[in-house]
Amino acid sequence: MEQQMSLIKMVQDLQSNNVREVTDADRLNQRRFPIGDLSSLTALENDLRSCPETRRKVVHELGMLGGVDVKDTVWRIMKQAIKNDLAKTVNWRGVNGKTSFQSLELKSVVIEAVRRNPTCAQITELEVEKAIIRWFHLAGDREGGRKKRAPLQDVSVEN
Repeated sequence: MEQQMSLIKMVQDLQSNNVREVTDADRLNQRRFPIGDLSSLTALENDLRSCPETRRKVVHELGMLGGVDVKDTVWRIMKQAIKNDLAKTVNWRGVNGKTSFQSLELKSVVIEAVRRNPTCAQITELEVEKAIIRWFHLAGDREGGRKKRAPLQDVSVEN
Protein backbone atom coordinates (compact mmCIF):
# COMPACT_ATOMS: atom_id res chain seq x y z
CA MET A 1 0.00 0.00 0.00
CA GLU A 2 2.87 2.36 0.85
CA GLN A 3 4.51 1.58 -2.46
CA GLN A 4 1.30 2.41 -4.31
CA MET A 5 0.95 5.68 -2.45
CA SER A 6 4.53 6.68 -3.27
CA LEU A 7 3.99 5.79 -6.94
CA ILE A 8 0.80 7.84 -7.02
CA LYS A 9 2.65 10.79 -5.49
CA MET A 10 5.42 10.50 -8.08
CA VAL A 11 2.90 10.37 -10.96
CA GLN A 12 1.08 13.39 -9.58
CA ASP A 13 4.37 15.29 -9.33
CA LEU A 14 5.16 14.44 -12.92
CA GLN A 15 1.71 15.53 -14.07
CA SER A 16 1.96 18.84 -12.24
CA ASN A 17 5.24 19.71 -13.98
CA ASN A 18 4.96 20.30 -17.69
CA VAL A 19 7.90 20.01 -20.10
CA ARG A 20 8.67 23.74 -19.97
CA GLU A 21 9.11 23.68 -16.19
CA VAL A 22 11.43 20.67 -16.37
CA THR A 23 13.51 22.47 -19.00
CA ASP A 24 13.67 25.55 -16.75
CA ALA A 25 14.69 23.37 -13.81
CA ASP A 26 17.40 21.70 -15.92
CA ARG A 27 18.77 25.12 -16.88
CA LEU A 28 18.58 26.18 -13.22
CA ASN A 29 20.48 23.05 -12.22
CA GLN A 30 23.17 23.52 -14.89
CA ARG A 31 23.68 27.15 -13.93
CA ARG A 32 23.79 26.81 -10.17
CA PHE A 33 24.94 23.34 -9.25
CA PRO A 34 27.30 22.28 -7.95
CA ILE A 35 28.02 25.47 -6.01
CA GLY A 36 31.73 26.23 -6.05
CA ASP A 37 32.20 29.38 -3.97
CA LEU A 38 30.69 31.42 -1.15
CA SER A 39 29.33 34.15 -3.45
CA SER A 40 27.35 31.55 -5.43
CA LEU A 41 26.10 30.05 -2.18
CA THR A 42 24.98 33.48 -0.97
CA ALA A 43 23.22 34.17 -4.29
CA LEU A 44 21.42 30.82 -4.12
CA GLU A 45 20.42 31.49 -0.51
CA ASN A 46 18.89 34.84 -1.49
CA ASP A 47 16.98 33.18 -4.35
CA LEU A 48 15.72 30.37 -2.13
CA ARG A 49 14.49 32.80 0.52
CA SER A 50 12.89 35.29 -1.88
CA CYS A 51 11.39 33.05 -4.58
CA PRO A 52 9.21 30.10 -3.57
CA GLU A 53 9.11 28.87 -7.18
CA THR A 54 12.92 28.63 -7.34
CA ARG A 55 12.91 26.82 -4.01
CA ARG A 56 10.34 24.33 -5.27
CA LYS A 57 12.34 23.69 -8.45
CA VAL A 58 15.56 23.13 -6.51
CA VAL A 59 13.83 20.70 -4.12
CA HIS A 60 12.38 18.86 -7.12
CA GLU A 61 15.72 18.64 -8.96
CA LEU A 62 17.71 17.50 -5.94
CA GLY A 63 14.94 15.10 -4.90
CA MET A 64 15.19 13.28 -8.23
CA LEU A 65 18.70 12.01 -7.41
CA GLY A 66 17.40 9.16 -5.26
CA GLY A 67 19.38 6.73 -3.13
CA VAL A 68 18.97 3.42 -1.34
CA ASP A 69 18.95 4.80 2.20
CA VAL A 70 19.24 8.09 4.08
CA LYS A 71 23.03 8.27 3.91
CA ASP A 72 23.18 7.48 0.20
CA THR A 73 20.41 9.95 -0.61
CA VAL A 74 21.99 12.75 1.43
CA TRP A 75 25.44 12.13 -0.04
CA ARG A 76 24.09 12.13 -3.61
CA ILE A 77 22.22 15.39 -3.01
CA MET A 78 25.13 17.10 -1.27
CA LYS A 79 27.59 16.01 -3.97
CA GLN A 80 25.28 17.45 -6.63
CA ALA A 81 24.68 20.67 -4.67
CA ILE A 82 28.13 21.63 -3.32
CA LYS A 83 31.62 21.19 -4.72
CA ASN A 84 34.09 19.58 -2.36
CA ASP A 85 36.35 22.68 -2.24
CA LEU A 86 33.43 24.71 -0.87
CA ALA A 87 32.44 21.87 1.48
CA LYS A 88 35.85 22.21 3.16
CA THR A 89 34.95 25.79 4.13
CA VAL A 90 31.53 24.88 5.56
CA ASN A 91 30.52 22.96 8.66
CA TRP A 92 27.30 22.45 10.60
CA ARG A 93 27.65 25.18 13.24
CA GLY A 94 30.09 27.55 11.55
CA VAL A 95 32.94 27.17 14.04
CA ASN A 96 36.60 27.93 13.26
CA GLY A 97 35.71 30.67 10.78
CA LYS A 98 33.71 28.38 8.52
CA THR A 99 30.24 29.01 7.11
CA SER A 100 27.34 27.56 9.10
CA PHE A 101 25.20 25.15 7.07
CA GLN A 102 22.70 24.85 9.91
CA SER A 103 21.49 28.42 9.39
CA LEU A 104 21.17 28.21 5.61
CA GLU A 105 17.90 27.78 3.75
CA LEU A 106 19.70 25.16 1.67
CA LYS A 107 19.59 22.89 4.75
CA SER A 108 15.79 22.74 4.70
CA VAL A 109 15.83 22.33 0.91
CA VAL A 110 18.14 19.31 1.27
CA ILE A 111 15.89 17.82 3.98
CA GLU A 112 12.82 18.23 1.76
CA ALA A 113 14.67 16.73 -1.20
CA VAL A 114 15.73 13.73 0.88
CA ARG A 115 12.13 13.18 1.95
CA ARG A 116 11.04 13.07 -1.70
CA ASN A 117 12.79 9.70 -1.91
CA PRO A 118 10.11 7.08 -1.07
CA THR A 119 12.54 5.14 1.13
CA CYS A 120 13.21 8.28 3.19
CA ALA A 121 9.71 9.76 3.30
CA GLN A 122 9.22 9.08 7.03
CA ILE A 123 12.79 9.85 8.07
CA THR A 124 13.39 12.28 10.94
CA GLU A 125 15.11 15.59 10.48
CA LEU A 126 17.78 14.52 12.99
CA GLU A 127 18.79 11.52 10.87
CA VAL A 128 19.17 13.71 7.78
CA GLU A 129 21.16 16.27 9.77
CA LYS A 130 23.53 13.58 11.07
CA ALA A 131 24.21 12.43 7.50
CA ILE A 132 24.84 16.05 6.37
CA ILE A 133 27.21 16.65 9.30
CA ARG A 134 29.13 13.49 8.42
CA TRP A 135 29.31 14.53 4.75
CA PHE A 136 30.90 17.87 5.68
CA HIS A 137 33.17 16.19 8.22
CA LEU A 138 34.65 13.90 5.55
CA ALA A 139 35.08 16.63 2.90
CA GLY A 140 38.82 16.84 3.60
CA ASP A 141 39.30 13.15 2.78
CA ARG A 142 37.53 13.24 -0.58
CA GLU A 143 39.18 13.91 -3.94
CA GLY A 144 42.60 12.73 -2.81
CA GLY A 145 42.72 14.77 0.41
CA ARG A 146 43.58 11.85 2.63
CA LYS A 147 46.32 10.70 0.27
CA LYS A 148 47.86 14.20 0.22
CA ARG A 149 47.98 14.28 4.03
CA ALA A 150 49.45 10.79 4.41
CA PRO A 151 53.12 10.78 5.37
CA LEU A 152 55.48 9.72 2.63
CA GLN A 153 56.37 6.11 3.19
CA ASP A 154 59.97 5.01 3.05
CA VAL A 155 60.28 3.08 -0.19
CA SER A 156 63.79 1.87 0.41
CA VAL A 157 64.04 -1.85 0.96
CA GLU A 158 66.53 -3.14 3.49
CA ASN A 159 68.35 -6.35 2.61
